[in-house]
Amino acid sequence: MRPRLLLFCAAAALLASCRDERIAAYRVPKEVSSPAVPAPATAGTSDITWAAPDGWTTQPDQSGMRKGSFLVSSAGGAKADMSVTAFPGDVGGDLANVNRWRGQVGLAPIDEATLAQTVQTIDAPAGKFSFIELSGANAAQKPVRMLGAWLQRPDQRWFFKLMGDDALVTAQRDAFLSFLKSVSFAAAPVAAPVVTGPVKAQSTNDLPKAPFAPFASGAMPDADAAPAPAESAAPQASLTWTAPVDWQAKPLGPMRIGSFAMSSDAGNADISIVAFPGEAGGLLANINRWRGQLGLAPLAGGDLAGATTALDGAGGLHFTVVDLSGRAGGAPARMLGAILSFDDQTYFFKITGPDALVAREKSAFLDFLKTVRAR
Repeated sequence: MRPRLLLFCAAAALLASCRDERIAAYRVPKEVSSPAVPAPATAGTSDITWAAPDGWTTQPDQSGMRKGSFLVSSAGGAKADMSVTAFPGDVGGDLANVNRWRGQVGLAPIDEATLAQTVQTIDAPAGKFSFIELSGANAAQKPVRMLGAWLQRPDQRWFFKLMGDDALVTAQRDAFLSFLKSVSFAAAPVAAPVVTGPVKAQSTNDLPKAPFAPFASGAMPDADAAPAPAESAAPQASLTWTAPVDWQAKPLGPMRIGSFAMSSDAGNADISIVAFPGEAGGLLANINRWRGQLGLAPLAGGDLAGATTALDGAGGLHFTVVDLSGRAGGAPARMLGAILSFDDQTYFFKITGPDALVAREKSAFLDFLKTVRAR
């Protein structure tokens, strides 16, 4: 009897063990898909680290342009979005970026004299931050507040922005300043991705997602799906255009001034229009950034003319156009991009998607560029 009893107990234990394993395996995916998790005490990337305040949770950055992305919430349901981004150069200068931020909270632009009275400085271990605090209203006329700071490094400018519900952001002011003072850079900072995009009301837009995420059933990733608070105001462009009838308009999001989708049996393509002040890093740097997204080697300066074409648009507008074919996620991919300098800004027009679909849309894309006009 005893051997049988021992055998029965062993079998029962084995059965219980198997059940536990099934339960654990079933629950893992739910934990992995959690959209926000408590921020680690110290985090960042290879070129920057920081200590996130209590209550800040990390959130996904599907745009690929953020160095850090946090969600701040209150017990009453109010929310604010915290972003850390970096761009080459000075991204148009202090005045252009402050006026861009002012536009996001519904405030009128200011001049250089007023700027000097508005911007404060904060001494921190990482350097001297410029700091500004703005309050206004969003598109729904709800009170919104922004805490913004920037730090100029040798080859790039870093932006830190907390924006959302007025009362919540006000309560988070000390936490924001503590976050800035916790920032630390590596001895040899890594160069930030080159800006591509325009901006009269935005400056962190269509930055690289290098390389693109694999296509899912031919679908292109959303280039500007970065989380952003509902309080963000839509940017305004100095240009107008007429999209082809088969381009479906998409929500602009926090960065784009134009956003469309194109679908066919070959898959889905994404069309974006963004703008940044000044040269936004220059023609060569931005084209090489685009090339990197498709797994292509960068061009030397002397190769640029042979890799681009010029397109004369309406009203004296001049576009530089590239047609790039490569691979993304193991699938053939193509990109048509156009860069336009106008009114102290650089505008970026881009369609990306499966090779066959984008090739088919090339004529429509070029015709679309010819509809672009100054307001």
